[in-house]
Amino acid sequence: MRILRKPYASMEHKKLSQDILARKPMARNLDLRNGREQTILINKEGKSYLDHFYDLKRKLQAAKTAHEELNLLRGFFFWLQASGYWLIVHSFCTYS
Repeated sequence: MRILRKPYASMEHKKLSQDILARKPMARNLDLRNGREQTILINKEGKSYLDHFYDLKRKLQAAKTAHEELNLLRGFFFWLQASGYWLIVHSFCTYS
């Protein structure tokens, strides 16, 4: 993968680290009459990616260098985009 050959960038590392720890607010979809839908935000935070992927969390904790950690983050977000998992999670699951 070409993305893993890129040199270390501290700003990218910081951004991806924030993205993987982000917790979006939970929401609930309601089906109303006449086929209408309404989304209601709940006052709870959802799970982060690290809460869903325990193996990745262990690998990140075991990373010896910041560059190795960045490569794990790059590979994870590449996998999310390439596999379509990101599309499925963000399109159909509004709650965790």
